[in-house]
Amino acid sequence: MPCLSADATPRISARWTQRCGRSVRGTPNRPRRTSTTDAPVVVAGTPRRPHRTKRLFLSGAKRGGMRVSVIGGGTVTEEKLDVAAETGRSLARRGHTVVCGGLGGVMEAACRGAKAENGRTIGVLPTDRRADANEYVDVAVATGLGHARNALVPMNGDAVVAIGGSGGTLSEIGFSFVYDRPVAGLGTHDVPGVEACETPEEAVEYVEKAHPTSGSNGR
Repeated sequence: MPCLSADATPRISARWTQRCGRSVRGTPNRPRRTSTTDAPVVVAGTPRRPHRTKRLFLSGAKRGGMRVSVIGGGTVTEEKLDVAAETGRSLARRGHTVVCGGLGGVMEAACRGAKAENGRTIGVLPTDRRADANEYVDVAVATGLGHARNALVPMNGDAVVAIGGSGGTLSEIGFSFVYDRPVAGLGTHDVPGVEACETPEEAVEYVEKAHPTSGSNGR
């Protein structure tokens, strides 16, 4: 193999420079090794991806985007069931996700209403079986904690709507205050901190306005 003279190397480098359109470090046979540092390689769509992600997030915000915990009794009157179902529908129409205890009564009615509007539902169950969730729950979370799971229902929402209920609902209201969640009440316990509302729409509007990162368009 013939040896290159010392003055031949600059000529080879010059040819490679002309061919690649930029200065190339390293040997002439590997001109692309430093291309990522000398001139960034642009992959179609990559520089725009952060902006696309942001647009998707903002689009979700326009639809709503809050998680609202709907709490209430497992055994309630038909009137309360109708209120819970309408609350679920109202939340779903505004793009919010319904969080609940995952079982029957107010919980099931709220999920049923949300699904009627193609909404999203999450059930935080007291049992250790996801299959115990009502049929309208999209995501069932089994805890096996019994009544201790009452702390997790308001914790997993950005705000709370309380409908009727007795001791279990009252404990969830208490945990709502612990986690600093705004609470709207529909025929529930009359305690300081619960905003009494007349209709589901009024309750939804209240929690939207009361949540620090939410407006009428949600988070």
